[in-house]
Amino acid sequence: MLLTNIKDNPRLSFFSAFFFIVFICLSVWQTSKGFEKYDLEADFEQSLTLLPEQYSYDSKQWDLITVNGRFDFDQEILIDNKIYSGQKGYTVLTPFIPTDLSLHTFLVDRGWASNSYSSTPLNESNKTIKGIIYSPEKNFVVGDELASDDWPKVVQQKDISFLESVFPNKLEKYLIKLDPANPYTLEYVPLIPSKISSSKHFGYAFQWLIMAIVLAFVFFKFINKHHEQ
Repeated sequence: MLLTNIKDNPRLSFFSAFFFIVFICLSVWQTSKGFEKYDLEADFEQSLTLLPEQYSYDSKQWDLITVNGRFDFDQEILIDNKIYSGQKGYTVLTPFIPTDLSLHTFLVDRGWASNSYSSTPLNESNKTIKGIIYSPEKNFVVGDELASDDWPKVVQQKDISFLESVFPNKLEKYLIKLDPANPYTLEYVPLIPSKISSSKHFGYAFQWLIMAIVLAFVFFKFINKHHEQ
């Protein structure tokens, strides 16, 4: 009888089957993303419990590292439109030139500063800094003005490929989130592994699954009622 009811409602059956499959696929996709983000968050949390190690080309994202060198305050980069405590400002990226000549220049995330920030040279002698290395996610921007002409450069994007395009020297593939206890740190904003957490992905997966179940329930209820009439 069920097959007969379905055959009697071909358009509705096709429509319902199509969207049921779509909802299930979206639920599976969000679940997969959730597990991916869960592993990322686990790696991040574990990195916070480890002792810092000297940076090398074997270092990976979220590692707590140390590196020796000096800051260059003449070519800072300011990531625009960063809100902190309800105020608009910048994420300040200051170049750090390693004493190890086999390494390229790092951009060090020194934290948040208000829109009134101006680059002020500090002690530029060699020092060892500590921080977490990370590769920032590419963000969506509106407009063609992605970087100002003068230093410090105000930019919209934070991913390394773009930053390297506006910086005169070769950059390492990671940013360094400077340790909050470092005197060169500005307003410290804690790192988060991803803009969308694993719990949100799992929540989205559950919503798509519920929509698939509701769609199936409404469909079968409708065709059974239609058959009875």
